[in-house]
Amino acid sequence: MSAQRELHVVIDEQDPAFNFQGSWTKSNGPWYPSSCVYGDGNFTLSFNGSSVAFIGNSPERNESSPALTHTVTIDGGATYNNTFPLPVPSDPKVQQGYMKWYTSPVLSNNTPYNTHNITISQNNHAAVDFAIVTINDLDTPVSKDRRVLVDDQDPALRYTGSWRNTTNSQYLSFTGIPGGYPVMNSTHQSQASGDCLEFRFSGTAVEVYGLWYPPTRDTTKISLRVTLDGAIVRRDPIIGRQNERYQNLLLFDASNLLPTDHTLTLTVDGTSQLFILDYIVYSPSFTTMRDMPDLSRGYRGCATQDDGSSIPVGLIVGVVLGVFFSALLIIIGVWRWNRGRNRRLNHPEIQLKEGPTSTQ
Repeated sequence: MSAQRELHVVIDEQDPAFNFQGSWTKSNGPWYPSSCVYGDGNFTLSFNGSSVAFIGNSPERNESSPALTHTVTIDGGATYNNTFPLPVPSDPKVQQGYMKWYTSPVLSNNTPYNTHNITISQNNHAAVDFAIVTINDLDTPVSKDRRVLVDDQDPALRYTGSWRNTTNSQYLSFTGIPGGYPVMNSTHQSQASGDCLEFRFSGTAVEVYGLWYPPTRDTTKISLRVTLDGAIVRRDPIIGRQNERYQNLLLFDASNLLPTDHTLTLTVDGTSQLFILDYIVYSPSFTTMRDMPDLSRGYRGCATQDDGSSIPVGLIVGVVLGVFFSALLIIIGVWRWNRGRNRRLNHPEIQLKEGPTSTQ
């Protein structure tokens, strides 16, 4: 059993656990994984956990407008008002921000399985990208159809090199969309070739997300080397949209993995801009935190991982299958030859002798 004390589970706004009522519009763009909704109405989320937070764009406000609020109702209790946070408290000119705009208090452990319902109303056109549910009860169910979120600050991520750890991140100005903050308000940043991170997880899919934030608008590449279970699975550069800056940049993903333990490493091969890691999500192969395996002792360090000389997994599988089928053909050929030989031994040819020639 894992020594983990809590898990963060992502519920995307397209998940049926969300029930939106009123006028809502879907927006495609640099959201997680690729869309969000915004509008004027209310929504209810059903979840299993001890608390919940919502990520998305805060309502747009004018410099002279008062603070905007929304109403909250949890488990049918009393409705209360909550104030949206200002994008930049020290700068009222900033009108909107991508941020965690609501976090619930820690909730009581309802039966069965810590089930809760929360309703947000009068939301002033705030956007909903996804919810983060915190689970701290060992037997609360963890759905395999959802993703576990691992923040860059999580001890499950082991860093090697000269990474810069940023907490309480400043507001970042994006391009074409409102600026904002990293999902959990922190990042790890690197601009040095050879900087590496190692992450172990038990699951069937994994995705790595960062921020695309080039110092100049025409920078479009970050070179990374990614290994999964010791084999290189990516070495081509990451190319972002030119002349833009945005959040939720998908750096790497892998799916259809065996439901077992895996080791992921990511090494900066070279970049002229900051490589900014925000968070990792994965599909768990366990169903409760009690069943989550303890992987803390299996870290080997980036130096012991693949140095580029190993054979890719796909090639290994191809070679093994080729050898297998070649051997099978040889065995079949030998068997058929022996079978034919045995038949000839069991049925010898009859030699016909010519008799004497009769004379008339």
